[in-house]
Amino acid sequence: MMTWLRRISQIVFFVLFFKCLFMTHEKLGTDLINPSVKMFFDIDPLIALSTVISSHKLLATSACAAVILVVTALFGRIFCGFVCPFGTINHFFGWLKRRTAAKPVLDAYEPSQRVKYLLLAAFLVCAAFGVTQIGLLDPFSFLVRSLTVGILPLVQFALTGALWLIDRAGNDRASDIAGAAYDYVKNNYLYFRTPHFAQQPALAALFVAVIAMNFYRPRWWCRTVCPLGALLGTVARFSPVRLKVNDKCTHCMDCARRCEGACNPHKKDGWISNECLMCYNCVDTCPEKAVSFGMTLPSRKVQPPMDVGRRRVLAAGVTGLLAAPILRQEFFGKRVDPRLVRPPGSLPEQMFLEKCVKCGNCMRVCPTGFLQPALLEGGFEGFWTPIGVGKKGYCDYECTLCGQACPTGAIEHLPLPRKQKVKIGTACVDRSRCLTYAYGTPCAVCEEHCPTPQKAIWLETVETTVRGGQKIRIERPVVDPTLCIGCSNCENVCPVLDKPAINVTAIGESRSRENRLILGY
Repeated sequence: MMTWLRRISQIVFFVLFFKCLFMTHEKLGTDLINPSVKMFFDIDPLIALSTVISSHKLLATSACAAVILVVTALFGRIFCGFVCPFGTINHFFGWLKRRTAAKPVLDAYEPSQRVKYLLLAAFLVCAAFGVTQIGLLDPFSFLVRSLTVGILPLVQFALTGALWLIDRAGNDRASDIAGAAYDYVKNNYLYFRTPHFAQQPALAALFVAVIAMNFYRPRWWCRTVCPLGALLGTVARFSPVRLKVNDKCTHCMDCARRCEGACNPHKKDGWISNECLMCYNCVDTCPEKAVSFGMTLPSRKVQPPMDVGRRRVLAAGVTGLLAAPILRQEFFGKRVDPRLVRPPGSLPEQMFLEKCVKCGNCMRVCPTGFLQPALLEGGFEGFWTPIGVGKKGYCDYECTLCGQACPTGAIEHLPLPRKQKVKIGTACVDRSRCLTYAYGTPCAVCEEHCPTPQKAIWLETVETTVRGGQKIRIERPVVDPTLCIGCSNCENVCPVLDKPAINVTAIGESRSRENRLILGY
């Protein structure tokens, strides 16, 4: 019964997760976004703990995460076995591996499973010094980022290509049906427009590699890498729910072959509680019904110690201690990278990095593809955090979705009137490339697309001389830096294709008193 209950729970939470992922918003231009988009991040105790440690402030959702820890302390790693959607994905592919194996393999504990505890120690020490990197390996952040930036764009590319092939076939009825189906899928589950993420192949390949590791060892991620699993495993050692093996055991090892956590259920006094994912496969598969779970107080006599060691934990802590200043070295310079254009509502840079968990939720809901994962624009610490790229999209003047979707408050949810006044950068005209300045060709595209009520780009009428000595009057764009909000509309629509003649940099952003147009002003 418990095995079937676990399967039903996994399916329910898996469907719910993808429902939350696809339910990005109800209507662009309003403040309506379903709060369930952030639900899984709100109950993630690892994100809550890391953010609280780094920012020294309690999150509004910390109570939800605390409930998960209490449940884990009472019943073991139920969250990993019954709830986690990434665990479900890994579980499924591990099951496929077992189904296709030539013969059953004994799945016993391996020392590599201690790695996740050392990663957890290093990440938490980093967080204590204000450097939050837990989002790199947190399962929810990893899954949403991989799907948002890597997998879903590939799916949309594939569907678009399939639709194009159907259109080329010349069958009007098939083309109409395929077009209607594509519109429904795109409008409800994919992106408004096909996104172009610079790191899409790398993130997709990384996700596929992690999934493929399940064919090497079932639930490899959960056993070896997952820092959330390490946190829950540490808490689960205090759980009164214990595995029991009675005298009916014939040592057939069926329980060990089906164990998802490699926690040695076949050893009467060697069961490793912190590695058990509470999948109940051992109970289900035992032919003699010799394995069961019951309530009892944990005893050191029958509970093997965690295979970590003080020296390894100390080494992991020292690694986190040394990594903090190395990752934060970008702040030692006096000039900000001009490409570091953050979403509107972002906290000041250091506070932003303390809270951002690199989940990609903001990139998922951005309707124009403006938000992209950073490489080194914000230093090593800012890797995979969101930045605005004008060549890819623009910040919609009527949109506040990124602030609504952020699970940790790194991007504040601003009311639309306030968001429209937030300055994320300043546009600058490159006169050597602008058609009106460099070539005497009339052009007013940037001024026409400027969304501010009082145009931040205005046209100056001047008289200029063209080849042959003829004088003409032409209108040239001029940027008013006091009105420009850095939305990148102008950069995105500039007709100079390779390198736009107008571009937006982070200079003058509202969130910083130092990043001014004139140094020291």
